[in-house]
Amino acid sequence: MTGVKTHLEHELKRTDLNFLEKFNLDEITATLNVLTKELTEVQKHVKAVESDEVDVAIPNPDEFRNEFDRLLIHMTEEQFAKLEQALAHLSHQVTELEKSKSKELKAQILREISIGLDFIDSAKGHFERELKRADLNLAEKFNFESALSTGAVLHKDLTALATKVKAIETK
Repeated sequence: MTGVKTHLEHELKRTDLNFLEKFNLDEITATLNVLTKELTEVQKHVKAVESDEVDVAIPNPDEFRNEFDRLLIHMTEEQFAKLEQALAHLSHQVTELEKSKSKELKAQILREISIGLDFIDSAKGHFERELKRADLNLAEKFNFESALSTGAVLHKDLTALATKVKAIETK
């Protein structure tokens, strides 16, 4: 994890990061710090516990798959919530753009919208592939469909905002 942490610290020093990129890198760094701390604690407890090899059960691989699906949906929903916040922030920036007519601000807004749209498109492709799996239970299928519909609404809103920004004449 130290390699990941070093890479994230290096990326955070970049001066060309936009609001959404910096926000995401900060969130990833904070999550990594928490996970590292918790993993260290778990390792201490695991080393302290004595167990017989017969007592240790081999987990079912499907349990890991279901847990991965649950975590994937949870992380995507968190990112969608951040995108909603970014959309509100971008709406304020569009109001500012309408007043200032700044070419740089217009380019920045369009870049941030593009990043959000790309994230939604990649998540959509993955979720559509996952929905084709035959082993999904009803709750998992609902979660994937819910994430797809949330992404579709965000995509529509971001696309409408991009159209509005592109229509603004700049100096």
